[in-house]
Parts: sequence; structure tokens; C-alpha cells
Amino acid sequence: MSQAQNKRQAQAECIIAQFAPLTDNPHDTRHEAIRQHQRNTYQRALAAAKQRGLNITAAHKAALQCLKNNLAAYTSSQQQAPFLENPKKPFSEIPEIAA
Repeated sequence: MSQAQNKRQAQAECIIAQFAPLTDNPHDTRHEAIRQHQRNTYQRALAAAKQRGLNITAAHKAALQCLKNNLAAYTSSQQQAPFLENPKKPFSEIPEIAA
């Protein structure tokens, strides 16, 4: 792909990564009008990307990989925090913190 195509593909990936995780979240407590606007924006972004001939599948894969990486980083950081294992234990009794 040319440099311009690469740039447009990156823009499509950015748009999809930004809106995809928020479109069908059952735990989303925001107002319905905001969620509807979010879905419309996402669908317009997909339509624009398809019209330009961009690879939507690759953009979705990139967005999902980004989400997996974020989740992996979040869960690994939780495992490294010893006070999360036993929240009733005082900080002074945890050797990593007391030292």
C-alpha cells in the first residue's frame, strides 16, 4: 500500500478501536441518546472506511488485539499488587510495601 493508503488504514483502525468496545456494552449506564449517537458514529465510520476501500477486517483485528493487550496489562498489574489479594491485611504486613 502507498503511504496515503497506510495513513487512511491507520485512521480507520483508530476510529474502530475507539468506538467498537463501546457500541454493545450491556453495562453501559449512559443515557440512551448518547449510546445511540455512539452507535451511529461507529456505523458511519465503518461505512466511510468501506467506501474508501479500507480493510475493515484488519481494522477490527487491530482493535481486538489492542483490547486484549489492555486487558492483559490490567490483569497482570492486578496480580502484581499484593494488597489486592487480601484487602483486609494492613499495608505494614506486606513485605513489598513495608520495605
